[in-house]
This record gives sequence, structure tokens and C-alpha cells, in this order.
Amino acid sequence: MTDDAPRPSAAPDPPRPPRSPQRTARRRTEILDAARHLFAQHGIDPVTTNQIAARAGISPGNLYYWFRSKAEIVRALFDDWSERMRIPAEQVGEPAGALRTLWDRATQTQQPDPAYAFFLRDLFPLLHTDPALAEAYRRSYTARRDELVGIVERIIDAGLLRPPAAPTTIRDLVSMLWLVSETAQPFAEAVDDARVDSQRYGRAIIEPHLTETGRRTLHLPANADDGDRA
Repeated sequence: MTDDAPRPSAAPDPPRPPRSPQRTARRRTEILDAARHLFAQHGIDPVTTNQIAARAGISPGNLYYWFRSKAEIVRALFDDWSERMRIPAEQVGEPAGALRTLWDRATQTQQPDPAYAFFLRDLFPLLHTDPALAEAYRRSYTARRDELVGIVERIIDAGLLRPPAAPTTIRDLVSMLWLVSETAQPFAEAVDDARVDSQRYGRAIIEPHLTETGRRTLHLPANADDGDRA
């Protein structure tokens, strides 16, 4: 073949096989797990996408294939956290079970989820700078609050809780529980007071509303100062 003879063109690279759903889900989970561990150790703001990529064992370019920014990673973790905090429907199907679930959530379950505790330290400032995250937070709060209002209404109708005295509403009561569960820990850290305990505060909110039937449902001692007004 002479130098000026036409050369055969190089064969095109074969197309890459599509990513399998299992591989896609696994890689996404690895990135989110890496970010969650770094945020728990250092807070959200100091952590970079390069650090997240290194922790996940991938290149920064590969990370950007999955998430275009750290803000997207934060939003994805927030969605995961919000889903974890929902009360499963099977736990609130009947009033007694719903009361026990509500009581356990407010007085026994560690708040917040330790794996996502960084959100309660860092979330509120982020809500002022990330409109998409702020909107997701409002949607999550509204949906979970309305679910809890419906649960508490059924518990009250069953005679296990007393309704709050006007002008306080059931929605107000639920909002107070939300406020305590999501702000007690960062408040305690800010004021350096180990005695601040969201579980203790949750009990203080719920217990005055328990009827004697409700107390028996929870196996609590009878209230000597209060007759059974269930």
C-alpha cells in the first residue's frame, strides 16, 4: 500500500451498554452514603464534592454524572430523611396502636435520626439560600403534619386523648411536637445544656392530654389528680 493510498478508517467504538438499574441505584447510594458520613463528621458547608467523590471511590467527573452539585446531593439526602421520618400506615391503623406509635415517637425514639442529625444543625440556614430545598421542606412538613393531625383526631375520637383547649388546635399541638423534635438538639448544643431532651419535652406535650383510658393503653400509672373523663 503506497503512502497516498486511502487508509481504512478506524472502526467506531462500540456503544456502551446501558447502565443497569441495579448498578445505577448502587452507585447513587454509595455517593449519598459518602456525603452523609462526611456531613455528619464535618457539617454540610465545609464538605466539597471532591471530598464526597474521594470517599465514594469515584472521580469528581463521575460524581457529576449522578449529581450536578452538592446542593442536589443535600436535597436527595433530605428526601431520604423525610421518608425515614414518616410513620408507616400499618402502625396507625387503629387508635390504640396509633397512640402507642405517637407516644414512642415523642418519648422513646431517638430524635433526630443519628444518621441525619447534621440536618438539624445545618438545615435552617440552607433553607434561606436554596429555594428548591426550602420548597421540599415545606412540602414535607405540610404532608407529615397533616398525616399526624389525622392520626391525633382519630385517637381523640376514640377517647384516648383529650382535645386541646381552645384556642389551641390539634394542628397547633402537632406543630409543637414537630418543633420540639427538630430543634431541641441544636438548641441544647447552642446553650451547652445536656439536660435539654426532646423526648422529655415530647412527653410534657402529650401526657396532659391523655385520658385515663389512654394512660392504661400506654401502661402508665393512673393520674391520681384526675378522674376518668374518657
